[in-house]
Amino acid sequence: MRPAILIVLALLLLRIGTSFVPPVSNGQYIEVQGVVENTNFFSDKFQLTIDKYRATVSDETINTGDWVHLRGVYSNGRIDSAQILDRNESTLPFARAKRSLSDIYLRSLHEPHSALVAGITIGSNQNISKQFKQQLLKTGTYHMIVASGSNVAVLSVLLLPLLYLFLYRQSAIILIIPIIWSYAALTGMDAPIVRATLMLTIIYISQITGRYVRPLYIISLTIAIMLLINPLWIVDIGFYLSLCSTAAILYLEPLIYRLLPFDVSVLIPLKKVLAVSLAAQTGVLPISIIYFGQFNPLSPLINVVVGWVSGPILLIGLAVAILSLASTVLASVLLLTALPFTYWFIAIVKIFS
Repeated sequence: MRPAILIVLALLLLRIGTSFVPPVSNGQYIEVQGVVENTNFFSDKFQLTIDKYRATVSDETINTGDWVHLRGVYSNGRIDSAQILDRNESTLPFARAKRSLSDIYLRSLHEPHSALVAGITIGSNQNISKQFKQQLLKTGTYHMIVASGSNVAVLSVLLLPLLYLFLYRQSAIILIIPIIWSYAALTGMDAPIVRATLMLTIIYISQITGRYVRPLYIISLTIAIMLLINPLWIVDIGFYLSLCSTAAILYLEPLIYRLLPFDVSVLIPLKKVLAVSLAAQTGVLPISIIYFGQFNPLSPLINVVVGWVSGPILLIGLAVAILSLASTVLASVLLLTALPFTYWFIAIVKIFS
């Protein structure tokens, strides 16, 4: 074993060992305050992480980066039904941009279309109605309306061919790296996005340097780096969902790509996006069914039927973000082109729920 690997493992064990919360008795009231490190849904409850503690809260408008002061009862590793005592929204530029973009989606489209676009594009699921959320949970498609690692992969697949039209291959790959990290910052730098972005960065660096790196090594290195950054990601369900989706993309996407029938050159980019999307949905499906507590035997079929629209919705949503810098009116008009895809998604979910 190489010395570098031993050093990484030693640092990882030390980092994890010093990062978990001190023992707290069940039933004990505790107060926690600090910057929100991560947000996700635990079953149907909104959960956030602050200063090594996980807490379930009713306020689903809280974002990663916000400052929160809460109080609640500690129970089995987390603070249940925590009460928000104080809260300040993040003032970081990307956090403000995310809120502004979410407002554009909300003003331009009615529900649940706006929530669907906001969830897929920037991971903002604050405006999803309880009824639509339950329909998503019943059909096993809730994971699709949260910005995830597959979004970063789809974004790269969509943008790289466009960059190749204007730049040499190596220049295009160098440029795509800051683009995907900017997208990661826009979505809030949650574990799934960071994992996918870091993994793609390693892949792109290996391509720039002309060195082949095995997929398993890339996944292992990514896990080690992420847990060195934040060991608490090891208990984050999004961490495991993102790993499964990326592993599926690396190993299943080539197979799915060969099985898809579109061989016309004009449709090759669409075929690539569809293959990536289907591979990612296949990878996360088992865990998402178990984790969200609902099982629908038709979930694999439903995910395949609606999964392909996430790519076009993501592309339109990001195009709206760029255009909104020049004109919010034109951006709102462009957003209307997402309606055929959102109508399809919502109709299929309603039919099978």
